[in-house]
Amino acid sequence: MKKGAIDLSVRFIVIIVLVLSFLIVGLGFIDKSFQEGALKFEQHIISGAPGPPIEIANPDDGHIVAVLEEVKFQMNLLGPSVKMEGYWWDFEDDGIIDLRIPNGNYDISNPNPTTFYTEPGDYIAKVRGINKQGGLGEDSVKIRVFTNNIKDESKYSDNSVFFIEVKTKLDGTVDNWEDLFMAIPITRWFGNSGDISHKLIAITKPPGESITKSDVDAKLNGGKAILLNFDIAGSGFESIDINNPEKYLGLWDNYQSVVITPSDNEDGGLIAALFAAYYNAPLIFLDNGNEQDYRDQMVGQKKVYAIDVKDGGTSTTPLSQNVNNLLVNSWSGSIYVFIKHYDSQELKGSNNKVNRLVELHSEPST
Repeated sequence: MKKGAIDLSVRFIVIIVLVLSFLIVGLGFIDKSFQEGALKFEQHIISGAPGPPIEIANPDDGHIVAVLEEVKFQMNLLGPSVKMEGYWWDFEDDGIIDLRIPNGNYDISNPNPTTFYTEPGDYIAKVRGINKQGGLGEDSVKIRVFTNNIKDESKYSDNSVFFIEVKTKLDGTVDNWEDLFMAIPITRWFGNSGDISHKLIAITKPPGESITKSDVDAKLNGGKAILLNFDIAGSGFESIDINNPEKYLGLWDNYQSVVITPSDNEDGGLIAALFAAYYNAPLIFLDNGNEQDYRDQMVGQKKVYAIDVKDGGTSTTPLSQNVNNLLVNSWSGSIYVFIKHYDSQELKGSNNKVNRLVELHSEPST
């Protein structure tokens, strides 16, 4: 046999050995990474291996659930001959595996987990599965989570229409923008029925002129008028003073969270108002004169969402420096208060779980 032929045979054998070695190492990596719950699924794929057809059959996409309420998932294999080695579940689509099957009490033959969410928002729950050939399949659903804050239904009806007066300064700018923003979570919120909306109509009059019953009737169209921060004598319309902490917070039968923000930042105040509406939470504008008025109303609440009140935020008032003392240190150590800080600029971005702020309030008032 010629020397060239011998060299070719040796090279062919070496290539075969190398291919087999890489294949064995690759399969070992698949098994090891599955056990570790790695999310880099592209590293598992063996060229040409088809992905297993799987789907999340329940809950449906857009499923609405309350905070801490159990969510049950049902995953189906689309085909009687599909054989699976395991599954990864990522309930928040944050790149962190929350559950892998087989693992613990979850059997490979019954890959239907349960979970719950501690914060309101929109979540993507994702499952990925792998078969013996290294093929990957996946499916996902959207889960919309709302708070367990409850409105006082006696204040609302299907045809409720809320009216508020717009007061302007001499230069034409709005003077009572805080009142307007506080009205947003009164008239629109997200709950177990999805987006709930009541019409909010802002009326402006020249300085010195009062709003009349005719002004309201012209825009009411037979609905139930609820006046915010003004009254019309003898009209029979219900009037609510939202600057009165007891009256304002009384619009909620139950609230386990509130949103607080400084009163010196109009732009941030609007974002806080939209945030409060999405969370169905009372909105409180705090300053150096009214914090004690609302402090007692917040005692015992589970969560306080503070927007632009953290040091380094957009607020320049002393409130940004003492908010933690106000809400925590001055209270009894036996009272648990959860404070979560947000920056209004952060909330304007699209990469957050409350990115439906603009979507929820995209329609202008009439």
